[in-house]
Amino acid sequence: MANTPNGLPYPVGTDKVVDGDNAIRNLATTVDTKVLTRGADGSVPVVAGGLFTISNNKLFIRGGYLMGTVDWARTSGTLGHADQICTITAPLIYELGQSCSAGPSPFYYFLVPLTAAGVVVAQSPPAGRTSGTLRILAPVSFG
Repeated sequence: MANTPNGLPYPVGTDKVVDGDNAIRNLATTVDTKVLTRGADGSVPVVAGGLFTISNNKLFIRGGYLMGTVDWARTSGTLGHADQICTITAPLIYELGQSCSAGPSPFYYFLVPLTAAGVVVAQSPPAGRTSGTLRILAPVSFG
């Protein structure tokens, strides 16, 4: 028997088949637990930026992806360029553009970057927006 760098067991060429069944079962159980189990809504912590509040956190990790929605509101004034809306605590792999809606009515959709560090910053948002919803779908690392 041998283990991967992250501790997943696997049989080696000299192991008898009957000796590998436990390792394969352990591998399947580990993958099932780490990759396929859906966390509860809100199981991924979100920290509000200095001028924002966060509510209705429905973010979770499943199948190697961070997904879900989170609502945000600016405590005063309107959303401006370079405002840090929040930081999402998840093992992200790289920066991606994510969808964001912003109100008041009429609501506008625009892209916001989600950095590998989990920071969401408004870049060139529509004028006059005070609240909205982030929609997140991003790959995560299990390293």
